[in-house]
Amino acid sequence: MNSVQKITGMIVGLIFFTSCSNKTDPKEYFENEQQKKNELSLIAPYVLKMPERTDQTAWYESDSMKALHQKLLNHNKAEIQAYYIDPKDSVRFYLVNMRDWSSLHERYKLYGGMYVKKNGAIDSLTELFITPRLQKEEVEEKGKKLFDQIISERNIGPFYENKEYVEWPYKGLLYDVKKKQWIMTPENEMYFLEQVEDSVKIANLKRTEEMKDSTRRANSIQNIR
Repeated sequence: MNSVQKITGMIVGLIFFTSCSNKTDPKEYFENEQQKKNELSLIAPYVLKMPERTDQTAWYESDSMKALHQKLLNHNKAEIQAYYIDPKDSVRFYLVNMRDWSSLHERYKLYGGMYVKKNGAIDSLTELFITPRLQKEEVEEKGKKLFDQIISERNIGPFYENKEYVEWPYKGLLYDVKKKQWIMTPENEMYFLEQVEDSVKIANLKRTEEMKDSTRRANSIQNIR
C-alpha cells in the first residue's frame, strides 16, 4: 500500500469515526453537572405532572414554582439521558428519564421533545413522546431508538401507536405548543364527548350569567320602589 492509499484510508476512517461519534451525549453540550441540571430545570414544567388546582401560567412562568419543580425532579430521580442541538437551526432535542413511582416495581418513563431558546429561556417547546413504563434494562435501547428518530425526522414516525415504545401520543392526540398540553383531534373517539362537555359548560356558564343579570335587574327595581 503506497502513501497515498494510506492517507486516503486514514481520511475515510476519520470521516467514519466522526460521523459515528456520539453527538447525543449530554457531555457534548454541558461542561459540568450543574449546567445540565440548570437546563433540566428549564424543561421541568413540561415533563413534570402539574399538580391539581395549580395555575397553569404560574406553573410555567412563576419563579415561585422553581423550588417545587426541583423537589419533584429530585423525587423522580429525573435526568437528561440524551441531548442534541441541530447545527442547522439550533433546535434542541431532549430525552429525560424519570422514575415512575406509580408502579410497585422499579420502572421508568422517558420524555422526548424539542425546543427553541431565546435569551436563555425556552421560547417554544414541542413534546413529541412519552413512553410507557419501562424496565431498567429497556431504557437505554428504546430511548436511543426513539431519540435517533426524533432528531432525524422531528417526529416519532414508525413508533406512532407502537405501545411498546410510546404511550403518548396515541391516535387523535396532538401537542398544542401554545396551550402547552395535549389536545384531542376529531380522530379521537372521545373528541365528540369532549365537545359536548365543553358545550354544556358554556351553556351552564351562560345560564348562570343570565340568572345573575336577572337578579341584578330585580334588585334594581326593588330599590327604585
